Amino acid sequence: MDPLKVKLNEIIDFDTAAGKKAAWHKDEILSLGGKYQIDFPEDYISYLKEYGNDYLDLDPSYKCIPEETPPDFNKFEFELDSIFGLHPDVNNLIEQIKSYQGIIPEHVFPIADLPGGDLVCMDKKTGSVYFWFHDREGNKMSKVFDSFREFILGFTKVEDQTSNTEIVEITFENGLDAFL
Repeated sequence: MDPLKVKLNEIIDFDTAAGKKAAWHKDEILSLGGKYQIDFPEDYISYLKEYGNDYLDLDPSYKCIPEETPPDFNKFEFELDSIFGLHPDVNNLIEQIKSYQGIIPEHVFPIADLPGGDLVCMDKKTGSVYFWFHDREGNKMSKVFDSFREFILGFTKVEDQTSNTEIVEITFENGLDAFL
């Protein structure tokens, strides 16, 4: 099986995708691309045909680790809220394109959202994947993957983190008790 489909089947929360089984045909997707001057890469067309409007599984959870870390950014892994698709809901790709027109650079379109109002975008001609940081000064775009396939394959499972639940003894200085 194609590694892209294997990874998508691993990371998507299919419990939240119930009822989104409408199939989209390639000619409908290409027509949409023509309307917005987007050359959809084959892997992305495949995603839109078979998936779309998806949330990532939270148990276990997944993070995206970019091939190219955004400059001046100290975070090396990113959570993802949802990947946009063609189904009529809040994660509809067409509505997202319209909503961000004039806000994000013209050479990209939004394909997913990161927590806090940031976006994952794709170059309309090359298919390269970028992160767009809404509150960053200067250049808000950072290229993170060469393709949609690499973006999806860049997701890794977050390992369970154990916490230290030992009892900790705290001793306060004499004056601190009075202050509290």
